Amino acid sequence: MVSSKYSYDICIVGSGPAGLACLSAIREPYSLDVLNDEQIERAHTFFRRQKKADTLSVCIVDPHSSWMQKWNKSFATLQIEHLRSPALAHPNLFDANALLAYAVEHGRVDELHESGLFDRKELLPLGQSQIGLWKLPSARLFRDFCDDLSQRLKHGFLQGSAVHVEHSDSSSRFQLTVQTTNDEHVLIGTDHLILAMGPIGRPIWPSFLSHIRSSPRVCQWTDMASILEHSPRSVLVLGGGLTAVQVAQRCAKTARQVVLCSRRTLSSRHFDIPVEWFDKRLTNKCLYDFYHLSVDERLALLKGTRGGGSVPPGYMKDLERLEQEGLLHRVVGTPKILCEDIEDGKYIRTQIGDHSFDFDAIILACGYQPDCESHSLIQSIQKMHPELEIHGGFPAVTEDLQIAPHMFVVGALSSLYTGPDAANLMGIRRASQVVANQLDCCLSTNRLRQHGKVFQNRFDVFGDTESSDEEEDE
Repeated sequence: MVSSKYSYDICIVGSGPAGLACLSAIREPYSLDVLNDEQIERAHTFFRRQKKADTLSVCIVDPHSSWMQKWNKSFATLQIEHLRSPALAHPNLFDANALLAYAVEHGRVDELHESGLFDRKELLPLGQSQIGLWKLPSARLFRDFCDDLSQRLKHGFLQGSAVHVEHSDSSSRFQLTVQTTNDEHVLIGTDHLILAMGPIGRPIWPSFLSHIRSSPRVCQWTDMASILEHSPRSVLVLGGGLTAVQVAQRCAKTARQVVLCSRRTLSSRHFDIPVEWFDKRLTNKCLYDFYHLSVDERLALLKGTRGGGSVPPGYMKDLERLEQEGLLHRVVGTPKILCEDIEDGKYIRTQIGDHSFDFDAIILACGYQPDCESHSLIQSIQKMHPELEIHGGFPAVTEDLQIAPHMFVVGALSSLYTGPDAANLMGIRRASQVVANQLDCCLSTNRLRQHGKVFQNRFDVFGDTESSDEEEDE
């Protein structure tokens, strides 16, 4: 039953960092990141004089009741103290320095942790590391920063799951169906739709666990709270990336024995993609190389660049400490389930290499298999646009990140064009700016050009007036 109908110019599906970055890019009249000093001064002058209110209506749709709720819950579950991404990676599209400025303004600079990249020679000329932009913000600082940002940006918020979209009968507008928490259906009419839903797919279950998948002692890390509340004495954590390490660290706080098992030896690097993707001098080169690959080559690069998971040096040091204290043991190989004491529910006997263990619980952190077609919203889009191609679980997108006219994707869904950092905060920033620029064109709200000649040549005053007018008309 349809309970109510709403109408907005733009609808963003997703209230995570990608959705917040999109809202910021749409609401901010310009970005300091893409203007030089003179253009910034002009833009500031023009918009300070501009008294016309922003009439663009934007709605956010998400199953959770508030911004960043899923993100914050994941950090709380794993008890993560600080982000892996540097302070220059955040959802405020107006200024890359915004998070650092927030920390300074609120006296919380001590919540910016050294990343180990301060003295990296290739980054020193940027000047970013010297002022703290390559430090890692605490989870609490990042959460408060995002809360502050979301409160300052005008928008509507509807709690519910976007389950279907189609064209309205009377116009080219979209009609988005949202299922609310009380199973009612709300219809949202919108001219432009942005999908910022995060990774879509299936959590990976190793084949050797298929016969005990229903066991209450085996779960994905997102559900591990139900296992930890029973205070297991011995835990097997499966996975070779940062999440698996964080799960192992969390379990080591309460369990007597934690075994972290990965298929290959853990690799250590500061970020899960090469640092070149963070360097603004080299990002365009990385993107250029990525754009000129075939789809199959892009998929291979997406998998290869991320390297199947990696662990920052700081986490590796903590793993070594836990090993020295006898709280954690690292092994490489594929476990073999020998037996499960189902009758008494006591343990799962497992063999890894030449050693055998009795575990109270097994927690999986093996990543996910991309599969956007598993989402009902994507399925409805495919019915509207049968020509939409899906490759490796990702939708094919245009250079302005559209999967269909006036329908955009940001975050992991844009991986085939944004690159291997699509799901990361830096990739989200870049993609959000692309979408906002295209919306400016679609909505005829190119604010920088409408509200003053921000991009004009400073020497235009010396030119011919008539010829200048002709060039403007063109």
